[in-house]
Amino acid sequence: MHGNEPPRVVAAAMLGADVILAPTTYAITHTKARLEASKRGARTVIMRSITEDTMIHGAMLADYNEVSALSNRLAKKLSQMKQIRLVTDLGTDVTFNVEGRQGLALGGIAIEPGTLLLSRARGSHCSPRRSNTGKNHRRLCHGWDRSFNQPIQLDVKDGRVISIRGGKEAQELRRLLEGDENAFVVAEFAIGTNPKSRMKGNMAEDKILRGCVM
Repeated sequence: MHGNEPPRVVAAAMLGADVILAPTTYAITHTKARLEASKRGARTVIMRSITEDTMIHGAMLADYNEVSALSNRLAKKLSQMKQIRLVTDLGTDVTFNVEGRQGLALGGIAIEPGTLLLSRARGSHCSPRRSNTGKNHRRLCHGWDRSFNQPIQLDVKDGRVISIRGGKEAQELRRLLEGDENAFVVAEFAIGTNPKSRMKGNMAEDKILRGCVM
């Protein structure tokens, strides 16, 4: 699953690398091996779930300089904001407290030592404080790499999801999150900046479409 540590021999090789290309099925972004390699100056490209189709179509064809510039501008704005209110036609109305949080850009260019990026230039994000409140309707379930058949409503209070409403898939999502109490914490607010991305039920591409918010 995402976040599992790579084998020891791979982790050791990463510590001695200048550049790491990681075309894995599951992401190693948030692993100790990747963090230690980054601290030593390795530039890492996370290429999880890469296929022949995603290499020659969609998000990979974007102008990375353009996406990077926009992502950097949005990250700067996120760093300056105190509160964000997200409202959509589906019925979403949720407020995020981001005062004092640092915006982070993942534009798809890695020049400096220790830089982390995803192969598809993507966007900007930050970690909200634990005081977010409202309701959020979602059409895509990013963690499963497939689309919902029906929207799912997540009610949020004090930075945690307190209820999940919808059909059969909502029940499936609830069972998945119940495996870890921290899974109910709202940990990220992100804005996609890639104009070439496609909505196709693939987490790595759906969430980075320009204008998409997660």
